[in-house]
Amino acid sequence: MEGEDMDTQNVRTGVWKMADQGHHRLQSSEGQTPKLERRKVLAALGMLGTAAAAGSLWNGMAHADASVSEAVYGSDPELYRMKLRELLHMDFCIATTVAALRAFTDPDPDCIYYVKDPGQEGPFIYDPADTASADNTGTVLVSSSGARYKRLYTGRVEVKWFGAKGNGTTDDTAAIQAAFDYIVGSPSRSLFFSEGVYLISDTVTVPYVHASGIHISADNAWYGRARIQAANNSFSPMIRCMSGGVKLSNLYIRGAGAPQDGIVMKMTDAPDNNVDAYNDLDAIVENCLIMVLRIGLDAYGRQLLVKDNLFSSVYLGIRINPMNSIGLYGGPSRAYRIHDNSFHAIKWTGTDHSEMGCIVVSSPTAYGLSIQNNFNDSFATFFYGRLVDSLIANNACYHTVNYGCYVLEASNSTISGNNFIQARRYNEVPGVYPAYASRGLVFAESASYMNVTGNRFGYCDKAAIRFAKGGKANIVSQNIVYRWNLVADGSAAIEVDAAGYAQIGSVFSDNMIVNPDNRALTAIRGIAPGSSGNRFIGNNACDTVPGSTTMYDLPEQPFEAYIRADRAKSGQISFTGDGVATARLIPHGLGYAPEAGDYQVSAASASAAAAGVWAESADATHLTVRFVTAPELGETVKLNWSAHYKG
Repeated sequence: MEGEDMDTQNVRTGVWKMADQGHHRLQSSEGQTPKLERRKVLAALGMLGTAAAAGSLWNGMAHADASVSEAVYGSDPELYRMKLRELLHMDFCIATTVAALRAFTDPDPDCIYYVKDPGQEGPFIYDPADTASADNTGTVLVSSSGARYKRLYTGRVEVKWFGAKGNGTTDDTAAIQAAFDYIVGSPSRSLFFSEGVYLISDTVTVPYVHASGIHISADNAWYGRARIQAANNSFSPMIRCMSGGVKLSNLYIRGAGAPQDGIVMKMTDAPDNNVDAYNDLDAIVENCLIMVLRIGLDAYGRQLLVKDNLFSSVYLGIRINPMNSIGLYGGPSRAYRIHDNSFHAIKWTGTDHSEMGCIVVSSPTAYGLSIQNNFNDSFATFFYGRLVDSLIANNACYHTVNYGCYVLEASNSTISGNNFIQARRYNEVPGVYPAYASRGLVFAESASYMNVTGNRFGYCDKAAIRFAKGGKANIVSQNIVYRWNLVADGSAAIEVDAAGYAQIGSVFSDNMIVNPDNRALTAIRGIAPGSSGNRFIGNNACDTVPGSTTMYDLPEQPFEAYIRADRAKSGQISFTGDGVATARLIPHGLGYAPEAGDYQVSAASASAAAAGVWAESADATHLTVRFVTAPELGETVKLNWSAHYKG
């Protein structure tokens, strides 16, 4: 080949042939015997690659039952002892097994030993300088005499090198753990599962290493070519990742049922107390099939991409937990991207949403979530938990018997373009789901600065959108509600507030509410007496019998400028009179100048009342207070004050 030296060409074009005597001859295409030094052979192997060597160059070698000594020396070691360059010169090469190499007591550093055990094929060399490396079956073999043999390879590491059989009956736990232990410190940091069923009877752990960049993969999870199978459900989780920067792709992870979990990403045991290790997952779970478990993926920390996976027959698909708290570095879980996943047959057995559903946020301080383009065709709630500075968009959810989204604390987030079609769409026989009360979107706590736009809700047992504890400054617009209140409890399609919880300063506009059954229903309801400042614009109730749907059931809500909590201040000051001053400055801390009528002052002591007091003016920092007469010398004067800025 052009650009190669003659020695490399000789190895590339050589043809190995098996002889009856248990040795091999190498002939070049030109009929000449090549003569190479060891470094040339290693260089040529590096160019060819391990796979090429295993597939063609090394296929015909010594008899499989020949010992290493016989392969190298023949029946008389003293007579036939030779080094690699001599073997090449004499047209001879070596083959062996893992067991034979471990039993060999007289290694030669100039020989290459090729292991032919199925799944473990590859060349090894003896390293006389190494007296400490442990035998891991895959990349280091230690003989009975203490000799260390090192595998020659480039590219990815194969899990079968470490003794994993992948036959569905052999326990591969120890072999997979050995592969995980090796890969975190290997040059390639890429571990591959070839086709097979890998049975495990205990948790396998990816150990901690700082800034790892580990990739664990298989060919194609969707066809089940490489499956990691739990032997039973007496252990949990199946896989634990203690290191950041791990990518899991194309794996088929199948448990044995609850209470077993699938993948846990948590790094509390990192030995060097590195703050990044405890919080920065920087991980990817992609194109995996995860099924028959309690929890599919359980993550602690921040910065995780979960993409193109299928979660099936689990109680909970993905759970986002609080970050580990260490000194100043503990904090909110954030930066999760959950995109393009499918959730199928997610189990639902009750009302504890924190323990079941497609996506559950158990972290009380999570923010910065992006949940997009997922598909859910199970009975379970699609999303449960806190939603702050986050996005839920373009997800398709069908068959739900409880909630499309059940949101706890909610602020500064967008829910848009989703389909939440409840289970009654697919079986409308009365009484089929008597214990369930499905709603499309519920804000269980007060919601603020939320944008709920362009969603479609259908066949809800109760309300499609419900603000259970009111809220402020929300936008609910351009949503479609098709059939609601199927359990006939009086629920409106959109419930603005609940009794005692006000909705303030929000806009409900251009929503389409469809009542094809012509039942006496209410489209939009607000009942909390404290609600104010809301606008209802361009909403439409559509029914085949005009008047069957009441568009609004709302108390009078005069528009008032909404006062933000951080722009309303009040307090009490106390000072001693000097008998001279008739004015006083009170700092209000608003940062803005309140308008006339938006600030007040009143006497809080007899001396203040006797002096006569009123608020004269205000600027961005102070209120100016005037007295009719100066407070008496030495008297304690107390004043109550308040101010707000409407903006």
